[in-house]
Amino acid sequence: FFTQTGSHLLTLAIASHIFLKTNSITESSLVFVISFCPPVLLSMWLGHRLDRNFSKGLIYVLELSGAALSLVAGLALKNDMMTLLLTVMALRSIAGFSSRSSVLRWVKVMSRPDEQGERLKMFNFSFFFATIVSGCISALVLGMANSILLIITIDVLSYFIGIAIFSRALMPAQT
Repeated sequence: FFTQTGSHLLTLAIASHIFLKTNSITESSLVFVISFCPPVLLSMWLGHRLDRNFSKGLIYVLELSGAALSLVAGLALKNDMMTLLLTVMALRSIAGFSSRSSVLRWVKVMSRPDEQGERLKMFNFSFFFATIVSGCISALVLGMANSILLIITIDVLSYFIGIAIFSRALMPAQT
């Protein structure tokens, strides 16, 4: 949930920031196209490989990659490097898709068959709820502070919160 909120938040904020700066719907819309197109095009190929090579280490690498790519996106945005920004957004979307797929696989592996259905529903609910929360946060932060750097900071922190929560979930139960 935290990672998704940060990811959606940054995508919305960058698109809004670009629109406010350039007044170009085309450039602003490219952020969304680039953020959603690569996972759609690669999902069949990438999903299969993620299922075969699943590990908790992979989830950590993907989450840390997402945080690093968010920082690079911020630098590209700050320096008006649109091509780099769109490239980073594409890579970030692939890392995000891969992370979600890996966590979904983890939920399946770690859940008893009678728990899987409910946990998968919660996982899907958290994805859509994260979109709502990120829209609200984006509107508040950009409306009040107009700070894309604050949004990038929130996004990066969201990755680390997600990693911390996931690490805790992977720990064996204490008896």
